[in-house]
Amino acid sequence: MGKDLLQKHQNDPAWAEVIRLYSGLFDTQDEREDFILDLADKDILLAAECKTSSVEEENGVSKNIIRKSESLAKTFVKSEISAQGLLALVELDETDKVVEILQNIKNPNKKHKILLETIIQKSNTNKALTILLMLLNSIKKKGMHNLSIWAFQSFDKEISNIHSPTLEEIAEKLIQNGNLSLLNIFESWIEKYELYKEKSISILLTMLVKHLIEKAKPPHLKLASNLVRKYKLESIFPINEVVEKLIHKGSLHSLRTAEQLIEKYQLYDKYSTAFIVQKLIQNNAHYLQLAEQLIEKYQLQNMFHIAELFEKLIKIAQHKTDYEIAEIWIEKYPLIDKKIIEKCIKNLVNKKGKRHLLFTKQLLLKYQLQDIFPNIV
Repeated sequence: MGKDLLQKHQNDPAWAEVIRLYSGLFDTQDEREDFILDLADKDILLAAECKTSSVEEENGVSKNIIRKSESLAKTFVKSEISAQGLLALVELDETDKVVEILQNIKNPNKKHKILLETIIQKSNTNKALTILLMLLNSIKKKGMHNLSIWAFQSFDKEISNIHSPTLEEIAEKLIQNGNLSLLNIFESWIEKYELYKEKSISILLTMLVKHLIEKAKPPHLKLASNLVRKYKLESIFPINEVVEKLIHKGSLHSLRTAEQLIEKYQLYDKYSTAFIVQKLIQNNAHYLQLAEQLIEKYQLQNMFHIAELFEKLIKIAQHKTDYEIAEIWIEKYPLIDKKIIEKCIKNLVNKKGKRHLLFTKQLLLKYQLQDIFPNIV
């Protein structure tokens, strides 16, 4: 088979295996090396694959391909060219150089996302997992956060028992790092690959839930509760404790999450949604908005009167969005007591600013109270 024929088909994927086999059929090592080096100028990845198909060390060839691969990988002019260079480095087990090059990306964009997807998808499972692990080790460096997430999102490969040690190491790193986006991705892996059946991973799963609960942030606690129920860890981590932490935290997000968990896991006998509403009405307009939604959802009108909430809303209203909430309530509850409206107007006239005055006039017209407040123009 002539060189001319091979060169003619070098860009044809169907001929890649033929070329790899041909690279091992030369009479001398010098001829083989010359062929691979010549191929490296045209197809760096195929040249790397030809190199790794040999049992000979061929250090000179390796160094030459690595140098050319790094040069192509660093260009980032075209994703496909950079990807070929990076994949050649992966083929030569130079994953540390791959991550080193990726660390130089300071402002990751769509082009780099495509690059990461290509590298992970075209690498075998072992090498892809190694890249993920090395990215995690560098995640705190500028730009590495997005690159790591894109790489993890791209991973969709077969996993077997031989990969357990690397997966265990990845899990440990993820828990230490605490990045919620990555933890959510790994949680999907636990289910998809049935990792909970692996003893080492199941122990790490318990560590993960503990870590999430200690974080005491609503998104972390929500993920913790999902893991507890999905993998039957209630004996170790009662859902009630998660809800207690959320309610104790008292932020709008945490109270909203607590209500969602109470509904999801039917914890009404343990926690009253009325208690959450009571905590909500002690805060600002957005808390009151959620309180109103829960009052309607759980039919708590006999315990909490919308008119009183409205009065409190007007009393604390400062921003445009506060009055937008008030306007929605006026349309939604047209029978708000006029005496409450009068008290609201008295609160409003003591506030300075065009926004307060405009809303005061709106109330006067809506409830026909111009005679009671003739001095408001």
